[in-house]
Amino acid sequence: YTVDTDSLPKEIDVVIQAGQDQQKNINTNTVRAYIDLSQINAEDEFTLLIQTTVNASGASVQKSTPSQVTVTSEKLVSKKIPVSYVLSGTAGEGYYISNPVLESSSITISGGQSIIRQITHGVIDINVDGLVSSTVSSYEVRLLDVSDNEVDSSHIVGEIPTVIASIRVSGLKTVALDESDM
Repeated sequence: YTVDTDSLPKEIDVVIQAGQDQQKNINTNTVRAYIDLSQINAEDEFTLLIQTTVNASGASVQKSTPSQVTVTSEKLVSKKIPVSYVLSGTAGEGYYISNPVLESSSITISGGQSIIRQITHGVIDINVDGLVSSTVSSYEVRLLDVSDNEVDSSHIVGEIPTVIASIRVSGLKTVALDESDM
């Protein structure tokens, strides 16, 4: 299962009781807040306690706000999607570009079922502007839905694989023809 972490608080307020001598040892490195996700065992909404600890002798956590958080879990799924390319720009003067060759025509992505369901394909953007020699490069994949709208990739679990494309650049040569050759 996966949980959308966007709904989790980025900060919490913590009240700590400590003697004056111990207060100097309390800082962001000695206070820890976490949520135990091991209770999540189904697609559902869960209210979880925010566990707060302080690692300083003679100090104890009295209160944290918020003290709990509600999260929604969903099934973690993987999906193989096709990848294509979009060319932009023009090769350098006197050169032309052959169609790029992709090392892989598909990638596998993982994430929550509701997000992965929206993604139908991926595309890499290849800018060939001014290119005068052949090249092999790695490109980031943009994830798209059925209407070619970009899907927010921040909810993808792990890294989105890149795709390597080989681009062959050839020179143009002008040859004069004699009318008698025709």
